[in-house]
Amino acid sequence: MNKKAISEIVSYVLLIAITLSIASIVYVYISFYMPKEEQKCEENTAMILIDYSCNLSQNILSLEIKNKGQHSIDGFLIYASYNVSKNPDIALNETPTNSRNNNGRYFFSKMTGGLKPEEEETLSFAYPSSNSIKLLRLIPFIITENNGKSNIALCNSAILNQILENC
Repeated sequence: MNKKAISEIVSYVLLIAITLSIASIVYVYISFYMPKEEQKCEENTAMILIDYSCNLSQNILSLEIKNKGQHSIDGFLIYASYNVSKNPDIALNETPTNSRNNNGRYFFSKMTGGLKPEEEETLSFAYPSSNSIKLLRLIPFIITENNGKSNIALCNSAILNQILENC
């Protein structure tokens, strides 16, 4: 019997065993850190834009929003576009700057339980360019708890796209 052929078979078996053990370690690691259940936003969650205004000299967008749904909203993502045909991808930041509300995320106060149904709030956001904002996208979210960790669940059925004029 050829000893070289046996060592080649052993090397293939070891290669397969090492690959399977690495794959199982990665699987256990990912399954531990991934949420067991998909985080979902409640049905009948809705947010509307009542009014907006723009301060073109300071690049400030003021929004008056209202929760028209049946559940509290913990916050929203806010993105803008300078072109109506382009997907909004410019993250707006709250003004005055709040370290918690930046990079296109706005969190309502936890002390009040978020924006409750039929409540209104007026907010101001800075945009980075002197170009006019043409399209605004607001994506409401709720914060869920899973194994002691807070997770954001986007309310994809409540996304608000608004074309802005004179902004």
